[in-house]
Amino acid sequence: MESPPHGNANPEPTPIQPVNTIIDQRLKQIKLAHQWSITNNRAAKQWNKCFGIGCNKTGTTSLEQVVRYHLGYRSNQTIVEYNASVKAILGDYKPFQEAMKARDFHQDMPISQGIAFAAIDSIFPNSKFILTLREPHQWALSFSKFYAPWIADLLINTPREKRASYLFPCYIDQWLLKRYWTPELEILRQHLAGSKEKKTRKEWIQDIPTCSEFRSACALKFQTRNELIQDYFSSRPNDLLVIDLSKEKTVSKITRFLNLPDYLIAPIPHVRPGQHTPTKEELLSWSFQGVAGSIQ
Repeated sequence: MESPPHGNANPEPTPIQPVNTIIDQRLKQIKLAHQWSITNNRAAKQWNKCFGIGCNKTGTTSLEQVVRYHLGYRSNQTIVEYNASVKAILGDYKPFQEAMKARDFHQDMPISQGIAFAAIDSIFPNSKFILTLREPHQWALSFSKFYAPWIADLLINTPREKRASYLFPCYIDQWLLKRYWTPELEILRQHLAGSKEKKTRKEWIQDIPTCSEFRSACALKFQTRNELIQDYFSSRPNDLLVIDLSKEKTVSKITRFLNLPDYLIAPIPHVRPGQHTPTKEELLSWSFQGVAGSIQ
């Protein structure tokens, strides 16, 4: 007597899972990996705080995405940090020190301009500093294009209620541009004042990045500050990471600088300012090699 055949002679084909289902399943794995890594990263942290001290428009938003969403350290730009930053710009660091009690990482004002990094270094001993760089003239062009609306408003005295806004009131025009870039703005003012024709605000915005004297002055200040920072930390190389994110494919230099394991190495996310929440696709691109498997 013949043995019965094993299984169905004509098995039904395995249904193909929808792409969204596969993505959602992978996101659940990543979420588990995130929770596991966050707990371990914070518990194993061998430093006090970490500060991104590169100038605005050097990839500081991408850096925050890496440190906050990928590595799991506490960081957030809220009205509390903004008000504390304004006080720090004016010389009172106590509110900023208080705000940082609930944070592991901070970038942007007040430490993205001037020499506030030195005061922060004194207030938060045993901390790590990340200086993000770009080629100076490329940075100056990006800087002048991005901030052109606020620069135009300052130069033509646009009423405050009609000025461009970003994050918080007066964030850019008063606390970034006027506080740190007044000499360079004066160069721009003198250059553009030579035009006899009356221009609209839109035309001012278009013309600002074309002023080579302004861009050169900004590039020089940018480069001088970067050199000052590197000289300041020259005797403490383990406390400063100098990095051009546009030239990096992964976060390996950041993870190793923060004494984190290699399985956290992932692609560098290039994020525009204002884009603070990663999409599903971005989370997938940050899928740690081996992290999900290492927690099974």
